Amino acid sequence: MSDPGQIPPDRVFVVIVTMGDEACERQIRAVRRNPGAFPVLVLNGCAPDRVEVFRRLIGEGEGACVVLPENRGGSGGFRAGMQYVLDTGAPDSQFVWLLDDDAEIDSGTLPELVAGARLMESRGEKWGAVGSMIVSAEFRHQIVETGADLDWRKGEFLAYHRGDDVRSVPGDLIPCRYCAAASLLTRVEILRKVGLFADVFLHFDDVEWCFRMTKAGYRIACAPKSTIHHPTNRSKPATWVRYYDAANFIWIVRLYRPELTRAAVRLQRLKGLYFRLHGLKRTANLYTLGIRDGLRGEKRLLRGELDFEDYVAPGPWRKKRIFASAVKSDLARFRRRFGADDTRFLYLGHRWPLRIPRGLWLMLYAWTHPRTEIIVGDGFRSQKQVPVFFRRVVFYNPLLDRQVDLR
Repeated sequence: MSDPGQIPPDRVFVVIVTMGDEACERQIRAVRRNPGAFPVLVLNGCAPDRVEVFRRLIGEGEGACVVLPENRGGSGGFRAGMQYVLDTGAPDSQFVWLLDDDAEIDSGTLPELVAGARLMESRGEKWGAVGSMIVSAEFRHQIVETGADLDWRKGEFLAYHRGDDVRSVPGDLIPCRYCAAASLLTRVEILRKVGLFADVFLHFDDVEWCFRMTKAGYRIACAPKSTIHHPTNRSKPATWVRYYDAANFIWIVRLYRPELTRAAVRLQRLKGLYFRLHGLKRTANLYTLGIRDGLRGEKRLLRGELDFEDYVAPGPWRKKRIFASAVKSDLARFRRRFGADDTRFLYLGHRWPLRIPRGLWLMLYAWTHPRTEIIVGDGFRSQKQVPVFFRRVVFYNPLLDRQVDLR
């Protein structure tokens, strides 16, 4: 670890949390192209050989490696990185850039964040954080969000400009309730006055931190000229994450909207029931555990303590089959990979009202065609599809080329 006293006051701390993936090596090289960047790399339960790789990559005096003996999730990792920054005794005005290790940055990502912060200062605004526009890594021109808010009753993120083309968004700063820590610029002053991330492993940690910041009188904005490409749940589908979604949503509701706690618990129970109807009993149980721990406070199970349906290599499947998905591109991928011989394709529809009758038709088809294998696109995890009763179904993710292990 670098000596905190030797870090110049004009450097930008870049806090990155990683489990040692190769993508992080590429990211550190990209970060280094920004003059003044000082990487603070939190090695989150990495193997010893990977720790040494990153120590050499960071170099002596050009950054810092904070080694955690076990995976504490994104929130635990960012907490450790934030604490390192505070321990340096850096001035309040020094910038701190929180960055996901799988975020693809470009030459303008950091400069445009700094420019956004400077603009807010010139307007006399008391700013606390400026975030990047997040663009899908899978669909390169599709916006994931330009900041967001939270729908307290549905437990969903209200992401600004979600699904829009990047070219349709003007370059002006976009005020928002929170920005994701996938790429978020703040200052040492905020760490001192607002505090660190709550220790909830992952999900809603950056949301709650931004809410805390707003409550303290600071403003938050997205700088759409600063962009990152980031994997979405199409290539990082939620399995074990469901536990943290449930626990941390209930936890944040209890903090900021306690009158909605019963409704939040009821919502998570319905989500658990939804997965149980689809035959994913272990995933459904994650919601039960999440409800329990969300009501208890901040203490969370670690990922290794969770039991869930994971992904495995696909097939072999029966030759005669039907593949159904609510994502049109999934149908095309399936056709290219496995051909159309003896395969029937069913597009369930993008909108929920259309998926109801088509889902009921699929259920009837499955019941009346016992020799046909039923394969359903994995988008059902987030798109509310009618479950297929009476038959065992294969859940397949064409983007990952993996299927859900139901053993």
